[in-house]
Amino acid sequence: MTASPIKGVLATSLYYSGIAWLYFALAFRRKGVVLMYHRVLPADQATNSFSAGAIVVTPATFESHMRFLRRHCNPVDAQQFSLMMSGKKPWLPRTCLVTFDDGWADNAEHALPILARHKVPAVVFLATAYVGTEECFWQEKLTRLLYEVWTTGAAAQELFADLNAAELISQPEPSARENIRHVVTALKTNSSAALALLRQRIEHYLRQHPSTSTLGAADRFMSWSQALMLQQSGLVTLGSHAHSHTPLTMLPAAEVRAELESAQTHIAKYLSTSPTLFAYPNGDHNYGVAKQVQTMGYHLAFTTVAGSVEPGDDPFTIRRMNISERGTSSAHGFLCRLLGWF
Repeated sequence: MTASPIKGVLATSLYYSGIAWLYFALAFRRKGVVLMYHRVLPADQATNSFSAGAIVVTPATFESHMRFLRRHCNPVDAQQFSLMMSGKKPWLPRTCLVTFDDGWADNAEHALPILARHKVPAVVFLATAYVGTEECFWQEKLTRLLYEVWTTGAAAQELFADLNAAELISQPEPSARENIRHVVTALKTNSSAALALLRQRIEHYLRQHPSTSTLGAADRFMSWSQALMLQQSGLVTLGSHAHSHTPLTMLPAAEVRAELESAQTHIAKYLSTSPTLFAYPNGDHNYGVAKQVQTMGYHLAFTTVAGSVEPGDDPFTIRRMNISERGTSSAHGFLCRLLGWF
């Protein structure tokens, strides 16, 4: 039996034996959990997407999560959470805050109606260079381009060999597509200049060997009109995810400030508000970056470090639990994920 089925059996046992519920009641009397979502995509659109599965849930699973939170937790909005973090309001038992990173269009199209049905507030962190444009994060963009290269067949052998992935050419579609994602993930440590050169090479190749692939249509960022709709819903608070989504730890201090200022300027221009919540791009942060975020007037900043949150935690290194489809489509799996067990 592989690790995932074993975890599933264990999660089921802990859930129905009451052990998970007892621990949840005791451990979360005076602490909470911040959930980190990214995308809510129907299965057919998820198949058409180049986002990694680790950032996608289906609407049905997301709805089951919101139903669970409404029944068993205390979902709070950004203002309530800020007051609790500052000590101005007592922590509620089983406090939870729902957050979304990036600003994908599906947050408005699929997540908002579900949030409204269950009256669960949320925070959406916007990467403002992408909102209202046809552009996409480099990971999705590069994965799509490499997939298009793969569809051209043997002519792409040299390009994939240079990426230490020559075996992809002979792999069937599902395996090749998944492994292309792994290739792109391995490129995350490359400089932006190196990635730009690779993209230029791929685009030059595709001009000579056009692909007929139509995949990737689901990978769209929301418009500013959709962002305004979220804001006007009364359920969603909009925060900053910086401007270009470049990990801030890779930038000199002056460029970090420019990223923060540009995001604030865009949000003020299109939404007539000043964001007070921030999520670090890629979760990357250090002391210097956190101090700059604080200096820019933000009240709270969120990481991707897994864990719960409780009174006395640093408001500029708030932990979150990443939520994806895998392992959370059942109530027992979702509860165990909230507890940080799996």
